[in-house]
Amino acid sequence: MIHRVCWFVFHWLPGALLASVAVQAPDDRPADMLWVWERPTDLRWLPPQRAGVAYLRTQVLLKGDTAQVTRRRQPIHMPAAIYKMPVVHVDIDNLQPPTLNDQQLQTLVATVQAAAAHGAGWVQLDFEARHSQRAFYLQLLSRLQPMRRHTRLSVTALASWCMQDTWLDAKLVDEVVPMLFRMHRDGPAIREHLKRYRRLPVEACNQAVGLLVGQPVPPPDTAHRLYWFHQGDWQATTRFDKENPQ
Repeated sequence: MIHRVCWFVFHWLPGALLASVAVQAPDDRPADMLWVWERPTDLRWLPPQRAGVAYLRTQVLLKGDTAQVTRRRQPIHMPAAIYKMPVVHVDIDNLQPPTLNDQQLQTLVATVQAAAAHGAGWVQLDFEARHSQRAFYLQLLSRLQPMRRHTRLSVTALASWCMQDTWLDAKLVDEVVPMLFRMHRDGPAIREHLKRYRRLPVEACNQAVGLLVGQPVPPPDTAHRLYWFHQGDWQATTRFDKENPQ
């Protein structure tokens, strides 16, 4: 059981994150994970036992018939012993929408697999697929299934996907992380639902959530892992430590 000195307390759920987890190794990630995107970042102040880091390792831009892969360019400094989880972010070019061809699919599969080789048993995919891209996304997850024999797959999700828009097949992943911030027009209804029921309608979305530092939303009672997004720089003086003391 994980005790948190905050305004909420979470309980560890024994067993797999999802019913179809392919990797049976223990999940030793910290209860708190800090998202680190493409900016110079110094986390040498962060005690390894305090939180882990889900860091952007690779970006893929889907544009026309191409998939342009860019490795992280900005430096990130972390304690050697801290838990590190690589993240692959997928962008869509609005001026030249992707054709979503097989070559783009193969490039994404190879990119996620390459990032996974630099993790400690987990890799995260961040792809806010639009309605017209959902079949392509499900194809991508299907092709990543062999990887799950040795690496667990975490995916971010729009909070709306965890309400009535249940298109994402949770059996294809090991963790779904709904992002409970920047929810736009869906925000009020989702916040009210969480306030009233303390869970999201889609069961797979109740184990881990993404929160914005300074604007926390009451997470599901069963959530045992929190991913924190910071709009500024991660520093020892941020509100993360002030609002989440040990």
